[in-house]
Amino acid sequence: MPTGFSVGASSKKVVVYLGSAGDELRRATVDYVLRSGLSVDEWLVETGGYRVFRGLWSGVRRGGIAVVVVPSISVLPASARLVLHFIHDCIVHSVDLSSVSEPWLRNALLNEDARRLIEALRGLERRVISEKTREGIARAKATGARIGRPLKLKPEQVLEAIRLYREGASIPSIARQLGVHKSTIYRYLKKYGFRR
Repeated sequence: MPTGFSVGASSKKVVVYLGSAGDELRRATVDYVLRSGLSVDEWLVETGGYRVFRGLWSGVRRGGIAVVVVPSISVLPASARLVLHFIHDCIVHSVDLSSVSEPWLRNALLNEDARRLIEALRGLERRVISEKTREGIARAKATGARIGRPLKLKPEQVLEAIRLYREGASIPSIARQLGVHKSTIYRYLKKYGFRR
């Protein structure tokens, strides 16, 4: 691991996230950092899972990071969705995200094309999620599944509540018998025209 890089003067850090990159990508990243003259505060290496990455992302969201350098987008989590959200958070929090292997992502804050691409991909993701949700609801309705909040009372319980109400039982006593709040009984009685 490279040593001897001084801590940056600002309170925001310059971080290099190597992930679990191989030796070749690590060397390319060190060369890139040396050529660009960055003063690196932290070198992060993943030891398993994406625990270190989650910590980095948390730092981005808190606003404690100014620059993130990665050897390649491939060292980020495999989920394209997570990568898009991470890049988006870098842009939102004014973090300069640079990828050594993907020149289009260098200095993404100033690269309007990269910003537009990321926003378009996020919009596409939202549309796909929305479309899949609508399809799932349509399939559920086609099979006769009830959509929405579950009913408090079964139909036979509603009939029982109406019968008890007609016989003169009080709303609170009906609610206690059926194990629901009295407002539920009021709502059902109103729904079926027994109260205003």
